[in-house]
Amino acid sequence: MGAKNGEWVMKLKMMMAFALAGMALACGSPLENQRSNKAAGCASDADCLGLQTCSVRTGQCRALEPGMCRQDDPSFCACNLDQHCPEGFECGSALVCESIPSPNEAPESDEIPDDGVGSGSSDPEPVESCERSSDCPIDQFCDELINACNELPSGMCRTDSQCVSENCYVRPGREVGRCVEAEGCTEDTDCGARQICRDAACLDVECREDRHCGAGSGCDNYRCVARERRDDHGNTFDTATRIEDMGQASGAIDYSGDRDVFRFEATVTGRYVVETTGQTDTVCTALTANEEVLGSDDDDGAGDNCSLAFAARAGSTLQIQLTGFRDRTGSYRLVLIRPVEGANPGVGDNEGGNGEVGGENRGGGNPPEDANPEDQGGDVRTAQRVQLPAEIPAQLDQRDEDWFQFTTERAGRYRFETRSRLDTDCKLLDEDENQVGISDDDGQMLNCQINVTLDGGTTYFFAIRGYTSNINGPYTAILRSLD
Repeated sequence: MGAKNGEWVMKLKMMMAFALAGMALACGSPLENQRSNKAAGCASDADCLGLQTCSVRTGQCRALEPGMCRQDDPSFCACNLDQHCPEGFECGSALVCESIPSPNEAPESDEIPDDGVGSGSSDPEPVESCERSSDCPIDQFCDELINACNELPSGMCRTDSQCVSENCYVRPGREVGRCVEAEGCTEDTDCGARQICRDAACLDVECREDRHCGAGSGCDNYRCVARERRDDHGNTFDTATRIEDMGQASGAIDYSGDRDVFRFEATVTGRYVVETTGQTDTVCTALTANEEVLGSDDDDGAGDNCSLAFAARAGSTLQIQLTGFRDRTGSYRLVLIRPVEGANPGVGDNEGGNGEVGGENRGGGNPPEDANPEDQGGDVRTAQRVQLPAEIPAQLDQRDEDWFQFTTERAGRYRFETRSRLDTDCKLLDEDENQVGISDDDGQMLNCQINVTLDGGTTYFFAIRGYTSNINGPYTAILRSLD
């Protein structure tokens, strides 16, 4: 059934492509006409012609260049070489990517297959358009971007029979849900991190623990509320815990977004080492008193602990910042090791008054010159800077979290969402890392979407991750104003 509908979708694409190609006999190629004519206004790809895509940045339809695909259908791509097509596709005669037939695929036939009784039967005609998923076959959903039925992505469902566990969880008011591993839940720990168990079903909540909320807030009755929380070490240089330059300190990353800061005065010129021990996945960063990063490291220590070597001059005041990797929480023990007096490896001449030094840093600080500027960071320090409106194609890896940083030009309503066939979870933080918004399935299908009123001239952070740690695949992040 699914394969047949997939064949019909491909045939419809080919009909559109050949129709556009036929127009070229009288009017020139579709691509040329789309480039020469004044671009049409659009809100999504559904407002554009078959070989066009909608640019969120300009709000105009633009022609697909070879190698580009429609956002609402990653398999509908323009091409002039096979290399321009996704895996499993090749460039067809109409310069549109076509599915490569399987070697074992039976040839197409117009004959009605025999049902064993002699009467014959066939699959129902494919649904060409829809308004709701109930308009589609049970193994498909209504793609709101193009108002057409499409195959359900892996892990998504409409009925229990579509899940190995025979347990399809669909949120109230939705028609498409996700398969859950167990046959109902018995306690909160059977559900996702931001879910609770009620009547054998996992229900979405804003938080279950303090770590699910930003700095300056905690979790009360499954909602993030502003309140002071226990914090063993300060989050800034002014509130930092003072330690000796050959000392140790115990601590804990108490909540999601917590940062423990330590300050010390170097008594010897040379290369210092800071590291942690324990079971917490830590990230350590060395900075000057003026917040200039000297180096940062994640896993160079034992297990998931950080270990960072950096150079400092005697008399300079420096700070060490400890955070949890990808918002991890837990206890640790910090160890700061002073260099042997008289050793002077890698110390530069540009003192600058606060211990700025040269030399190579284990773990590094700044990215290499050939680093891809489009790579998304994993926290507020490494977040990719974007300018609104923004439309960023990206890849979500397992256990991955992508961060974007932007500054609003004016106050008003904004929308932040993903477009994909993934189950995404996203959050929005202000410049003080307070949580402004959170979403799981508020967008199309199981995509996240946050609609919120923001202040003007303010910096915010938009973070995206999979609903579960094993989710991975391509997606597009959309950040734009609604005013």
